[in-house]
Amino acid sequence: MGLRSKQHARKCFSTMAMAVVAWTMGSASAADAESLVQNQFQTSVCNVETMTVEFSIDVSNDEPVVRSKASWLAGPNTAPDCLSKRTDIYVSAETPEGSLVFVKLNTRLGDAGAAFGPTSSTSPDWAALMCDSADESARCLPGAEAREVLSGLAFKGFEVVADATVVSLKPAAVRKDSGSSSTDGAHLSAFDALLDEPEEEVPETPTEAPAPVTVEPVVVVEPEPVDPQKVAEDAAKQISALLSSSLAQYATPSRKCESARRISNWVRIVSTCQMNLRRESTHDYTCAEGGEQREVVSTDKADLDFSRHIDSVGALRHLDDGPVTLVLRLNEDVVSIGDSYEVDRWQFVGATHLTSEMEVLAESLTSLRAYCEGKS
Repeated sequence: MGLRSKQHARKCFSTMAMAVVAWTMGSASAADAESLVQNQFQTSVCNVETMTVEFSIDVSNDEPVVRSKASWLAGPNTAPDCLSKRTDIYVSAETPEGSLVFVKLNTRLGDAGAAFGPTSSTSPDWAALMCDSADESARCLPGAEAREVLSGLAFKGFEVVADATVVSLKPAAVRKDSGSSSTDGAHLSAFDALLDEPEEEVPETPTEAPAPVTVEPVVVVEPEPVDPQKVAEDAAKQISALLSSSLAQYATPSRKCESARRISNWVRIVSTCQMNLRRESTHDYTCAEGGEQREVVSTDKADLDFSRHIDSVGALRHLDDGPVTLVLRLNEDVVSIGDSYEVDRWQFVGATHLTSEMEVLAESLTSLRAYCEGKS
């Protein structure tokens, strides 16, 4: 199975709705270790001053082994933890036939400014080693062809693909007596104080008869036509913005044998009607033998096509003394819950004071579904 040419692949990358950055350097053989550096670029919402990636691709016991490690420095207006565990690095290389292929590194990025972390090692299938783009849904070379071209690869650079993630992990304070934020509470307190002040007596003054009213003719102005595609694109951007900022994280209270559970959301916009959702839940299991705490991490994912996967956008639900939830019901079991099973729904969760943001999310999901289903 042949791959797209280098020029065609680059043309496709320019249309992808994700933040990626590529650079070029001299070629080297696949068996040699590489040290690659890229300066001053942006990926997702993160500004990167410099990133260094070291990697090697070898064969052990007739299976490919990819080893890598990386370090980076944050640029302006970028938190040290901006690049999340959802950041992928793809090495680009040219085959002897001139096709451009990408090899995904299993690199674990630490905070900005930290030294190289431990070397990550992975052994992918030969049929998943080299693909035609820096994307999880890319088309890959057959195993036999990948074996054949490995020794002749000429590395050209790398691309960084980062899912949008929250910049600050500090949750906003929530008032227990109402669903308003602390700022709203200050305004309400001031308003209550005004209501408590005694009213001043104002002497009555004689009033004059009102002047006759002249009714002006009403001029009807025709509204400008609305571009449905622009509305859908704005809705997709709104969804991405919400899930990468105010709705990026939610913390649940601790329970018996469990610490507080932190839920983090990521979103990658592939196209106007396609987006990839990821959700990671982390907590400590506190009832392990010997009294030791054990970290439990669960990852859910859904690659959604709004032209065919969405059955309905549910109404907001306000749980007692808890969060606001929104369920996206699907036509197929496309949501993977950890490594256990698949379901036909995706649930969004927000704190009580984020009700307005959850309403905007619901409206944006509804608008995007209407456009994509009507287009298909």
